[in-house]
Amino acid sequence: MKTWFAVLLVCLTLTGCEDDLEFNDPALQANKDGELWKMGTQQVSNTSGTLIISGELDRTTISLELPALKVGTYYVGQTTDADVVADAKAIFTDADGVVYSTLYNAEDSLTTPNIDESVVYYSEGQIEIEEINTVKGYVSGVFWFTAYTGLGTEKVDFNQGVLYQVPFVTE
Repeated sequence: MKTWFAVLLVCLTLTGCEDDLEFNDPALQANKDGELWKMGTQQVSNTSGTLIISGELDRTTISLELPALKVGTYYVGQTTDADVVADAKAIFTDADGVVYSTLYNAEDSLTTPNIDESVVYYSEGQIEIEEINTVKGYVSGVFWFTAYTGLGTEKVDFNQGVLYQVPFVTE
């Protein structure tokens, strides 16, 4: 009886296991303000020489705009290195329609050292395109950025962003 019970227990244990593998192919995802955020739909378009990688989830959108269709590192927002040019931009629109962009910066009047000086927080970030496959029609890479609203009162942080085989739109 003990043997049958042990065999039954082993069988139940082995059959109770399942693979919880989740494939996300294609993918446009990142940690948004510390929480995993995945786009429901994503696409790449090449309009007048500008590469636009975009995605949507519910009523939120993200758009990464690059000046060229080529592999490389693109900077967004403000750069502190004089040799680096911010030649791309990132835009996020939340479910309430609030637009965050790396074209905006924030001024924090609460941390102003004195009446004549202010502390400015700059938008910044990087988009690295690692692969462009024109035969199969997709783009892969990584990104991160910090963006602010037009008034500079709110910000959003995206880090550990992944672009995995995001497909080109056929127009």
